[in-house]
Amino acid sequence: MNAEEYLSRNTRLNAGLLQVLRRGTAEIFHQGGSGVFLKDRISGAYMLSASDTTLGRRWLREQETAPYTLLHICDHDLAEYAMRRYHFPTILECLQAVWENGRPDVPQRLTIREASRAELPMIANHYTKLDMAELEQIQRLHNLFVAFFEGSFVGFIGCHLEGSIGLLKILPEYRGQGFATELEAFMVRRTLDLGLLPFGQVETWNKASFALQRKLGMQLSDETLYWLF
Repeated sequence: MNAEEYLSRNTRLNAGLLQVLRRGTAEIFHQGGSGVFLKDRISGAYMLSASDTTLGRRWLREQETAPYTLLHICDHDLAEYAMRRYHFPTILECLQAVWENGRPDVPQRLTIREASRAELPMIANHYTKLDMAELEQIQRLHNLFVAFFEGSFVGFIGCHLEGSIGLLKILPEYRGQGFATELEAFMVRRTLDLGLLPFGQVETWNKASFALQRKLGMQLSDETLYWLF
């Protein structure tokens, strides 16, 4: 069984690995009927999905010639193992939201365009989860967008380096008007137009984001996935 076949058995869980595989940025270390282990050449993330935890642990050890700095793991026990072995200070627990329904039909009121380099400091001021260097890389890859309503800046959205939709922010004075739904629908359509898989990741505590995903029509994974950094 190749990587595509294994990951497609549970697209909602494995969307992150499928994305880097399909866009051709994956360096595959292991693939087969028990899992896939790869590295994304753009984000630098090592990504692991394995049904056999013993095998998954062995794969992790085989690639640890240099310290891991970013791991994406689709299994609780393997994430706990990696956390202990590699002493990551941070672990994010997420569910995956995947688009499976044709094209979203959402009214379009916003003017949306690519963010310019000059707008990056403003975006960084509102979105502190990424440093400026990563925002610059996302902007250079044409994956960061700003939105305006009647000439006023209302927010932004983009794709993280490994391909997930995110960086979504609506300024407080414009919330509650459906602009977040419209911005995410825009990114879903753009991702589909690129021949890629629209998906995002929601931290398990974020009830507001879960409500947004359900409103738009995204399908949530049953299983939790993990980011370690």
